Amino acid sequence: MTPVPVAVLVSGGGTNLQALLDALRDSAVARVACVVASAAGAGALERARRAGVPTVVLTDPEDPAELVTATGDARRVITDPQAPYYGIEVSERSLTADHATRLGPTRLADWLTQLTHAAAAV
Repeated sequence: MTPVPVAVLVSGGGTNLQALLDALRDSAVARVACVVASAAGAGALERARRAGVPTVVLTDPEDPAELVTATGDARRVITDPQAPYYGIEVSERSLTADHATRLGPTRLADWLTQLTHAAAAV
């Protein structure tokens, strides 16, 4: 099985990136193929460089086409703010938690450990 290449988006110190790098170090499931940062000062970039992972810093983090290109995807991006998502118009509040939201204690590192153990058992 060839590991799936994963692009990791970062903006800060890189603790989540480090969890991914550690969890996927010898994984047959996935590998961190590139790290894309929204700012040149993101500490995660140094973590990626130390791990030998290529990095890209976006000049305009709001531009979806730049993000897609940075991950190595050659598809053309056409944005349409009026486009429906599963038939429903998306607003600024569409993907935000409301008063009834329940948040669980799962951390990224724990989830990755569970994922890699499950994949190894297959």
